[in-house]
Amino acid sequence: MRTVLHLIDTSGTGGAETVYLRLVAGLDQARFRSVAAIPDRGWLSGSLLARGIQPVFIPSTRAFDLGLLWGIVRVVREQQVDLIQTHLLTSAVYAAIAGLLTGVPVVSTLHGLNDVRATYLSIKSRALRLNRQSLVLVSERLRADLSASLHLSRQRSHVIHNGVDSGTFSPRRDLGWRRGLGIADDEVLIGGVGRIIEAKGFDVLLRAAVALRPHDRRYRFVVVGDPNPNDDELRRLHELRTELGLDQVVLFPGFVEDMPRVYASLDALAITSRTEGFSLVAVEAMASGLPVISTRCGGPEEIVTDGVDGLLIPCDDPDSLASAVERLFGDRELRAALVARARTCAVERFSLDSMVMQYEALYDALLRSTPSS
Repeated sequence: MRTVLHLIDTSGTGGAETVYLRLVAGLDQARFRSVAAIPDRGWLSGSLLARGIQPVFIPSTRAFDLGLLWGIVRVVREQQVDLIQTHLLTSAVYAAIAGLLTGVPVVSTLHGLNDVRATYLSIKSRALRLNRQSLVLVSERLRADLSASLHLSRQRSHVIHNGVDSGTFSPRRDLGWRRGLGIADDEVLIGGVGRIIEAKGFDVLLRAAVALRPHDRRYRFVVVGDPNPNDDELRRLHELRTELGLDQVVLFPGFVEDMPRVYASLDALAITSRTEGFSLVAVEAMASGLPVISTRCGGPEEIVTDGVDGLLIPCDDPDSLASAVERLFGDRELRAALVARARTCAVERFSLDSMVMQYEALYDALLRSTPSS
C-alpha cells in the first residue's frame, strides 16, 4: 500500500477541481491510500466528504508562503506519504520544494495555459525541475504550448487526457431542469458550461444568440457555472445581455451540481473558449449524447473531429457559431450521426478508468525508481 498526497490550489468549482476529485476517489484502494489536502472549505471539501473522504486543510494566505511549504512537509511526514500529486501551478511549485526536502517524488498536472500565467514564472519553472518531478499535461497541444516557457523535458513530461465516467454521463432525456427555468420543451436550448471567466468566451455565445434570433425565435441559451472570485466577468456578461436585448433569451443559472441532469435538458453544447488545455465538458456532453460545437482553442481539437463527432469553429467568431448551430439543427441526420459517434469517442478514448490507470502506471514507475527510506 502506497500513500499519495493530493494537492490543489483552490477549493472551488472547475475542471481541475473535478479531475482532482475523480483521481482521489478513483485510485485502486487496494494499492493506494489517498490523502486529500485542500486550502480551505468550499465545493471541493463538500464533494470529498460526500464520498467519505475527510480532507486535510493546508491554508495558504500569501505569495512565498513558508507556512504552506511547511504544512505540506508536515503532512508528508505525518502521513508517511510516498508520492505527491498536484494540480495547478502553485501546488506544483511548493510540492517540488517539499519533495526535495523529504525525498518524495512529485507528479504535477497542469490543466491549461491559465495555469502558468503567473508572476515570477521563470523562478517557478526552475522549481518544477527540482527533485524527481514529473509533469502531466492534459493534451499534446498543451505540452507543445508549454515546452518553451517551462523548459519541459520529454522524458519527464507526460500527456494524460482527462476522463469521465460514461455510466454517470450517458444519453438520456429529462426536461425537468429546463422547465424549472421556464424554457419550453419545443425550444432549442444551447448551453455553455464552465467557470465564468473571460477565457471561456461566453460573450461570443451571446453575440451568436443575436445572430440566430432573426432566423428562429425558438433558440434559448444558458451559461452554467460559477463566476471567478474577485472577477467582474459575470457583471460584464449581464450588461452585454441587456445591451443586446437578450434578457429573456440568455439565462445564467449559476453552478449546478447535477450536471448529468443539465446535459439531459440541453439540445447542444457550445464551447466558445479562447483557450482550453483539454475540455472536460466536451467529453461529458459527448458521453451524454449531446452534439458539441467547439472553438479550435487547443485541447478540443484532440477530442472533437470536425464533421465526424462534432463541429469545430474559429475562436471569437459569433457568426461561425451561429452558422454551425443552424447547420446542426437544420440537418437531423447529421445531428444523429454526430451524437452516435461522439458517444463512441467518449467511451473508447476518454474513460475515467483509462485516466486513472495511466496515473497509476506513472506512480508505479516513479516509486520503483525511488530509493526506499
